[in-house]
Amino acid sequence: MHNFLLMRNFINLSFSYMTFVIKDNFDQGGYISNDFLFDSEGYDFVLGKNTLFTEGTLVTQDYDKLNFILKSYLQEDPILLEQLLYKNSKHQTPLHIAVQSNNTRMVNLILQFLAKNPNSGISVLKDIFKDLIDFQDFSTYLESSPFQTVQMLNK
Repeated sequence: MHNFLLMRNFINLSFSYMTFVIKDNFDQGGYISNDFLFDSEGYDFVLGKNTLFTEGTLVTQDYDKLNFILKSYLQEDPILLEQLLYKNSKHQTPLHIAVQSNNTRMVNLILQFLAKNPNSGISVLKDIFKDLIDFQDFSTYLESSPFQTVQMLNK
């Protein structure tokens, strides 16, 4: 019994350690190199209702890194983009946070990738719907949404 626990803890510890090593390399700009192999495992987490996108300043200040992660998610598995619809403990999605920070570039980037998400997530965004009207890529998001109204279809 003790050997099993030791082996189980060893495997989990080494996996966790490597996840931190990969994430640390990424955070230090290692993703810029051509031979960087992105591993979503270190970024696909929910901890205390926070995700990679609602924790820290990624969606408010680091356009290049966010763009790289979202492109990698899209290539690996578009379902990973659904993390953009997760709410944190303050009931905010990454788009809410970007809108509050008044960062047009980040809002448009998130809207571009939400448009590629098979789940529109409009119910999660309805409280900031009026704030999104002024953003350029909001129309792209609406045009790709599965909930097209008659007016949208006949434009």
